[in-house]
Amino acid sequence: MPNYKYVARDKFGKSVSGIIESQDERSAAGELSKTGYVIVSLDLSKATPSEKVAKVSKGGGLFQNVSRRDIALFSRQLYALNNSGVSILAALDSIAKQSENKYFRTVLHDMIAEISAGSSLSGAMSKYPRIFNELYVNVVKAGEVSGSLGVMLNRLAEFGEKDMKNRGKIQSATLYPMITLIALFIALGVISVVVIPKFSKIYSQAKVALPLATRILIGTSGFLRENILFVIGVIFIAVIIFSRIIRTGYGRLMWDSFKLKIPVFGRLNLMFTMESFARTLSIMLSSGLPILQSLEVVSKAANNAKLSQAINYIAQNLKEGMKMSKLMETTGIFPPVIVQMVATGEESGNLDTLLLKVAEYYDQEGNYLLDNLVTLIEPFIVIMLGAMVLVLALGLFLPMWNMFSLFGR
Repeated sequence: MPNYKYVARDKFGKSVSGIIESQDERSAAGELSKTGYVIVSLDLSKATPSEKVAKVSKGGGLFQNVSRRDIALFSRQLYALNNSGVSILAALDSIAKQSENKYFRTVLHDMIAEISAGSSLSGAMSKYPRIFNELYVNVVKAGEVSGSLGVMLNRLAEFGEKDMKNRGKIQSATLYPMITLIALFIALGVISVVVIPKFSKIYSQAKVALPLATRILIGTSGFLRENILFVIGVIFIAVIIFSRIIRTGYGRLMWDSFKLKIPVFGRLNLMFTMESFARTLSIMLSSGLPILQSLEVVSKAANNAKLSQAINYIAQNLKEGMKMSKLMETTGIFPPVIVQMVATGEESGNLDTLLLKVAEYYDQEGNYLLDNLVTLIEPFIVIMLGAMVLVLALGLFLPMWNMFSLFGR
C-alpha cells in the first residue's frame, strides 16, 4: 500500500507530522480524522513506516543509545499527558519535541508513524526491544487491553524513577571505597617503582643480610620495573578473558552468584535484587497477566542470572500445581521474609499487594544499608592500609634498624 506524509493539528491545536500507510489518499485522511487530527497537508511519500522502523532498529551505535533516565522521564511525561486527556499520538509528538536525545526523537517519530498506520502503542514499542524491554511492552499492552493505560504508565514511571534513585545512591555510596582503593594501588605502584629501588641501592652498598620480607619487596619491585609491559599485557588479557567468560550462561551464573556472597556488598546487592523482583512481579500481576506469564517476563527482566534461574524453576514447577512460596524456599536465594509474604499473599489472594509491600521493605532496608555503607566497610579499609604499612615497615625499615644497631656497636 502507498504511504502518505501528513502534517496535521491535534485537538489542542499542536502541529503533528508523520507517515501513514493506507490504500489511497481518501482512506489515509479518514484514518487521521478518526484520531482527532485536522489535516493541514497530505502528500504521497516514498518512505514506509516499516522500512523506517527497520532502519532505526538496526541503529543504536555509540551515539544512538537511550538511557534509563530517558525512559524514566518518557514514562512520567507520557503518563502526565495521557492523564490530562492528550491523545497518545499528540503526547508522543510533544515528548519528541522536548527530548534532548536525537536518536530517541527519531524513534518516537517512527512510533507515531506506526501508530498512525494502525499499530497499538505496545506494538510500536515492541519494534525497539533495546529501548523498551519485554516487561515494559507487556505492562503497556495489559493497560491497553484492560483500559487502564494511565495506571500502568504511572506504575512504569514510578518503577523507572525508583530504579534511577537506587542506582544513584549505590554509585554515591561506593564512590568513597573506590577512590580509596584506587589511591592505594597508585601508592603501591609509586612505592614499587620509585621508593623501593632507592632502598635497594642503599642495602646493596651496605652489604647487610636482608630479611625475607625485604627480599620479597625488592624482588617484586625489580620484576615490575623490568617487565611492566608484560604485566600490563597479562592484566589486559585477563580482563578480556573474564569479560568473555561472564557473557556465557554458566559464567554469568557463577559471577552473579558470587556477587551475592561478597561481604557487605553482597547483602546490598541481594536487597535491591529482591526489591526489583518483588516490584516487577507486583506490576505484572496487578496489570492482569497470569502468574506464569508474569514470571516468564520477570525472569527475562531480572538483572541477576541466579535469580532468573530460580524464577524459571518456580514457573516450571507451578505448572505441576505446587505453591510458589514452597518453590521459592527450595531455591535458597529468597530470604525468609519474602517467602512468608508470598505465602500470605497466596492464602489471601492479594499477592500483588503484598509483593509491593515486600518491595517497599527491601527498598528501606537497602537504603539503610547504603546510608551506613561507609561505616561497615571502614574496618576493611583500615585493615588493608594497616597491612600495607606493616609490610612496608618490616620490609624497608627493619634492615635499616639493623644497620643502625651495627653502627652503634
